[in-house]
Amino acid sequence: MKTDPTIEKTLTGVITPFGWGENDEVLSVALSATDEQEYLIENTQPFIPLLHHPVRVTGTVKRIENQNIIRIKSYQVVEDVHADHYRCAPKL
Repeated sequence: MKTDPTIEKTLTGVITPFGWGENDEVLSVALSATDEQEYLIENTQPFIPLLHHPVRVTGTVKRIENQNIIRIKSYQVVEDVHADHYRCAPKL
């Protein structure tokens, strides 16, 4: 398994479903970012209620076997992924 070094990044995008359970419940989520990349959210549970919401996140990004993975340290729910003003949400 090839793992690239981790880097700190701030990204803006929308929380999207990534993995589902047997009863079609969402088990994991990803960030579809404005850099046109998808990032699997490692600490997924706090973000399931934010499905389809635009957010700005800061976290540690690593790449494992062609998959971007982010461990989010802080986030903000935003009105629009291109908005200049952000509504703050609690830090993790």
